[in-house]
Amino acid sequence: MYSASYTYTPAGLLASSSNSPAQGPPTSTSYGYNLADELTALTPSAPTPGPNQGATSFIYDPAGSLTATSVSPGTTTTLSYNSGSELTTLDVFRQHPGASLTAKAAYAYNPLGERTSETVTTGQPGPPAPVGPGGVPETLSYGYNSLGEMTSYTGNVGGSATGITGTANGAGRVPVAAAVYGYDPSGLLASRTVTAARRTTCPPGTPASRVRPGVTSQPCATASTGTARSTSYVWNVESAIPTLIGAGSYYYIYGPAGTPIEQIGPADSVLDYLAGRNDSTVALADPAGKLVARYHYSPYGTLTCGPPSSASPDVGTCPGTVTKPVISTSLAQAVAANKFLYDGQYLDTTSGLYYLRARWYDPTTASFTSVDPLVAITGEPYSYAGNDPVNGSDPLGLWGWNPISDATQAWNDTGRKVVHAVATHTIGLCVNLSAGWGPYGTASGCLAFSGGVPTLVGTAGGGGSSPTGSATLGLLVSNAHKPSDLRGPFAGGGGSFDLGLSLGEEASAGTGSCNQTIWENQVSAGLGLDLPIPFEGHGGVTYTWTWSP
Repeated sequence: MYSASYTYTPAGLLASSSNSPAQGPPTSTSYGYNLADELTALTPSAPTPGPNQGATSFIYDPAGSLTATSVSPGTTTTLSYNSGSELTTLDVFRQHPGASLTAKAAYAYNPLGERTSETVTTGQPGPPAPVGPGGVPETLSYGYNSLGEMTSYTGNVGGSATGITGTANGAGRVPVAAAVYGYDPSGLLASRTVTAARRTTCPPGTPASRVRPGVTSQPCATASTGTARSTSYVWNVESAIPTLIGAGSYYYIYGPAGTPIEQIGPADSVLDYLAGRNDSTVALADPAGKLVARYHYSPYGTLTCGPPSSASPDVGTCPGTVTKPVISTSLAQAVAANKFLYDGQYLDTTSGLYYLRARWYDPTTASFTSVDPLVAITGEPYSYAGNDPVNGSDPLGLWGWNPISDATQAWNDTGRKVVHAVATHTIGLCVNLSAGWGPYGTASGCLAFSGGVPTLVGTAGGGGSSPTGSATLGLLVSNAHKPSDLRGPFAGGGGSFDLGLSLGEEASAGTGSCNQTIWENQVSAGLGLDLPIPFEGHGGVTYTWTWSP
């Protein structure tokens, strides 16, 4: 039996998680954040599955871009950006035994801020080695239409992750793909055609140079591995967030929360999804309930362990996974076909990018490949989930926007404060009459809530003023906690501009029922006239009565 528990900070952020799997020892992880609520630290009680998955730290620049990650026991990644927050370089340093640059990538963008190319260079074959003169750069390219939709990808199957984060697999070849993407009129992914899938093979004795760990390159020959393969996608657009219900010969069933719960494939191969926090797929189970695959991710979505596939040949199998010989061929194919992984979203295994409807997300760089359509509001053109992937997600590619969670957050940030203000203050709408020519008189009646209690408030008073006369509607605000605090004499004054249209402000102070200072303030507008100039000032004493249920 699997169980999990969580604790949270006073601000509602995840502070720790504890997991008790059916197999293996229980684990726990603690999380840290900066003042901007960005994830800065992740500390597991024991190393998590996958290479170098120990304590992890994250650093951001003032613009909110991730600039460095450090993973114990010895991997550091640094990222650089231009003035437009576009990622320009990424360098990976590993211990050999000192820190050495083992992979580097450079990025280019078009004038619209869309990533058009990525050039990856790694070190020599074998275990991750320093980048040197023998390192051969490989370029991945991306294309877009006039609507900003990614329409093509050419490069390694699995994208940049196969070069930047991989470890040696000894395959000695690079699967290469050229993919074309199509969209329906609503902008949802409708088709993918992978053409001229090729791999590079190198004869024995080829000089040791590489484009990713364990892979040699030039001079090499290329060989076609198959014909074009097309996949069609079907969506349910009736839900708040469109859900993918069909991809090629596989179909998906969703739960009430809009996350996938079952995959149905050829030969009635059925797999059930087990989701963790933020809906990431953590395991797959067969119809009998037996776990047939497990997955684990870094905070920003890099797969650190899971079933091996052409898109992730360097990822080890998670502990406790039932291996392929134990299950049927159709079930093994169904496991390999699963594409719902990080945050329960669809991974395009050709490009290594997650399709998040409005944009494509690259977990290797923890950023999107194009600008947030809501950047004018968010101020973060490429960041994922506000740099807090532990507490947020971004199913629409719109900076973590979610109609349910954002409505809840808006209530937490604003709604409760409004309710608190009404419950501890007096707020009301008033009708005011005033006149003066030396001596001054005023009267008003208000319908208010005082400490949350419906209250009628009547006020009359007098004093002195310049020539004036007005009839207005006003908004009353007071620190009175209950109706009795408003009763009694108040001293104050105010002024107005009256030239047909009247605009005024009134302030007064008195003593409440518990001898505390009570203040009142009223802003008003209506009809009025001041002579001989359109301004008046007044001061005096008023007396207030209240009636409440």
